[in-house]
Amino acid sequence: MHKVYISFILLFSSVLTFAQWEQRTDPPFVKDHGIGFSLDGYGYVLTGGSDGVVFSATKAFYKYDPVTDSWQTLPDYPGPSRGYGIGDTWDGKLYFGFGQASNGALMDDLWTWDPATNVFTELPSCPCAGRVHPAFVAVDGKVYVGTGGAAGNLDDWWVYDIASQTWAQRTNIPEPRHHPYQFALDGEIYVGNGHTDSWYRFDPATNTWTAVATLGTRVAGSQFSYDGKGYALSGADDNHDIFPTGEFWEYDPVSDTWTALPPHPGTSRFAPTQFVIDNYIYFMGGYYRMGSTITGETTMWRYQLGPSITGIEEGTDLASSGFIYPNPVNEEINIKLQQDLNDEAVLNIYDLSGQLILTRPFQNTIGVADLENGMYILDVVDGGSTILREKFSKT
Repeated sequence: MHKVYISFILLFSSVLTFAQWEQRTDPPFVKDHGIGFSLDGYGYVLTGGSDGVVFSATKAFYKYDPVTDSWQTLPDYPGPSRGYGIGDTWDGKLYFGFGQASNGALMDDLWTWDPATNVFTELPSCPCAGRVHPAFVAVDGKVYVGTGGAAGNLDDWWVYDIASQTWAQRTNIPEPRHHPYQFALDGEIYVGNGHTDSWYRFDPATNTWTAVATLGTRVAGSQFSYDGKGYALSGADDNHDIFPTGEFWEYDPVSDTWTALPPHPGTSRFAPTQFVIDNYIYFMGGYYRMGSTITGETTMWRYQLGPSITGIEEGTDLASSGFIYPNPVNEEINIKLQQDLNDEAVLNIYDLSGQLILTRPFQNTIGVADLENGMYILDVVDGGSTILREKFSKT
């Protein structure tokens, strides 16, 4: 049997420090199974249950601005009402589908949304069974879908090629499951839990699955990847009852270990929603579920995933902020600020040791293609004060 490796964060002194959970503006909805994602520095929540109606289906669409900490209700998307759906982003677009329609039918469809044109487009449906709670990951120009619930737990695995708009079946995952967690790391896909404690890694190049470190049985949470690590956030136990605390786990593919991070406030949540903007995870929605008691969660919280440098320009004023995107970045970083700057404002980039790598007069876009791959800190300094400090990954 594959060994279980679980470690816990120890308190230590370091130049790198992490923020704790902080509450942000409540979202204008109470829903389960919302499809959360981020594009161009904004967060979005699509479909999921309707306010106060558990396990329902909607066409609802919402947008979150992290600079103003505000929500906007967008026009409904034009496709069928959807609950239990799922999605992921690739190359600046959202891909989503599956779940359950308002009439109870299990769905096998696939859609895309382009924020540049605000156009929803239906793509070829999967030649597989319709399902709820599948695994769904977009990576390297392809969408991988599998597992999930239909008449029972499923173990099939499919790939959709975005360029050719074609589907193909791949090797089944070793154990069937629904309500799984999933994320992509370095071109490989990790799928685990979902009424079992096992986790597996799928290699698209060899079409093979490999068992990796397990995590105690859990279902119906949130998941994401950031800076080379995978994360399993919140969820419920095998009976769909919540955990006493807000479960938060980090997976390191190099050491094949899970590490417990500070739990989000309150109990865990069943079927919550999340999105990552810059180096923050935003977490909202879902339900308190214990036996026959099901209560909608109304608050939103965020947690700083990446470190900030405390040894650079101590005592600077970070009260006024903004954000950078995309992150990770390959060629250019865009910078959005909440205030106007003086002509003397400068932009600095440091490595994680605190060494100044680049400095120049401030501009809203900066090229970083010549930087070596790795982690950096970007500072915007105006009038002697650092008004923005963000970590980014150059890939």
